[in-house]
Amino acid sequence: MRPSLFVTSNALMALLWASTAEALSFETACENAKLSAAARYHQCLTRAYKRANPHGDEPSEEAIARCDERFDRGFERAEASGACRTPGGSSTLREPLKAGVQQLVDNLMAGTGCADLSIVPGDVATCSVNKTISAIDLAALVDQLSDFGVTDDTTFWIQAWGGNGSNGNVCCNFGGRGGTGGYAQVTTSLNALRSWYRTTELYYYLGLNGTFGGSAGGDGGTSTLVTINDLTQGGVRLVRTLLIAGGGGGGGAGRGARVCAGQFRIIGSGGGAGGVVFSGSSPSSVVVRGQDGEVFVGQITVDNSGKGGTGGGGGAGNGGGSEPGGDPTAPLGGRGGNHDTLQIGFANASGTEVTGGGGRGSDGGNQAGGGGGGGGYTGGGGGNRGVSSTECVSGGGGGGSSYVEPIPNSPRCSAAPTTRPANPNSVEGFVQITFDLGACE
Repeated sequence: MRPSLFVTSNALMALLWASTAEALSFETACENAKLSAAARYHQCLTRAYKRANPHGDEPSEEAIARCDERFDRGFERAEASGACRTPGGSSTLREPLKAGVQQLVDNLMAGTGCADLSIVPGDVATCSVNKTISAIDLAALVDQLSDFGVTDDTTFWIQAWGGNGSNGNVCCNFGGRGGTGGYAQVTTSLNALRSWYRTTELYYYLGLNGTFGGSAGGDGGTSTLVTINDLTQGGVRLVRTLLIAGGGGGGGAGRGARVCAGQFRIIGSGGGAGGVVFSGSSPSSVVVRGQDGEVFVGQITVDNSGKGGTGGGGGAGNGGGSEPGGDPTAPLGGRGGNHDTLQIGFANASGTEVTGGGGRGSDGGNQAGGGGGGGGYTGGGGGNRGVSSTECVSGGGGGGSSYVEPIPNSPRCSAAPTTRPANPNSVEGFVQITFDLGACE
């Protein structure tokens, strides 16, 4: 009986397995076949680049065409059953996949991590970081610049700009403007940095600017960070952080219709700017608070905007369910009131373990949400919504505070900026590194 029962049990398991596989559906099998075709296409393209690289060449058109042809065949086989279909077929997916492999190859070959290296002999050399990766080796950069006299003792300064806050809903020009992203700067040398941190590699995270939606206050901008630790593997640790450039606060929403008390239009207050901070002679870390959101709009003075983040805590919210900014550390931008389709985080790194940010603006009102606070060392507070009790003004968010950690035994340079320069990357966060080629003399 045992052998008979054993066979029966196996047969039953086979039937159950078949039922389970069938439950997965032909559609799932079709989708998996497409994923397999995409994986093989990625492998084929990567192999083509690898074969061309020893000769310093790009892959030939023939090699790419062979990969395309194999991908098309695999895709057509997957769709033959009619269980699933991609509009436009394989041709609509080839270019995005190909671009992804090209970007991967570019990043692998990036070397120093500079997207652009501008050299003015006798003055400065400026490295604009690659916006598709999040780390750079300063020792490799110094080596690359050695022909211009750069050594491990050469002075350089690292600059970081935070993301701008978004305008509030700008219907009919009544929405408040977003606050400008903050700025943080530290001056040092490779020897000083390596002696203090025992590394020459930096991680950088470029803060996204805020966005807005209909009837919504603008989101606060996310701050930009320069660190020694990888934030995809752990949270922000101040002892491993060089710079935090605070994000700007979002503007309050405006409404062109006479919706407030039936006779007034709603005007949005502007968001506060992020803090601006430089490493100075002090050996201690330095924090500069973010600006408060606007309190004067046209001929009206109403204090219902969020407060800027400070050295001691997040900026206060200002009524209507708005929230205060987070305490150290709070890099992410705050949500604008009534905004549900957010884009908050870092432009060059997803999946970080960063939490905390600016306070959210208050929802509701006459479809005129308050602005969100900017992220930073501490976050700015959220603004109040626009209602009759706020004199039909929606408040802007406060800017996030900025932070710099001076590096001991660092040189100083009179040519380094002493005021916030314009952001080379417009409204999105950015980092650049400038080496002295004679400007400091």
